Amino acid sequence: MRLKDADKGKNYLNANKKDILELIAELEAKVDEKVRKSIA
Repeated sequence: MRLKDADKGKNYLNANKKDILELIAELEAKVDEKVRKSIA
């Protein structure tokens, strides 16, 4: 049972890898921007 779920998760990540990486990059940019504003 657990192996099936793990495989589904891996398949999902592989299928959506590009979108997930873009999302993480966007979040990182927004956090970075807010940190810079709070320091300035």
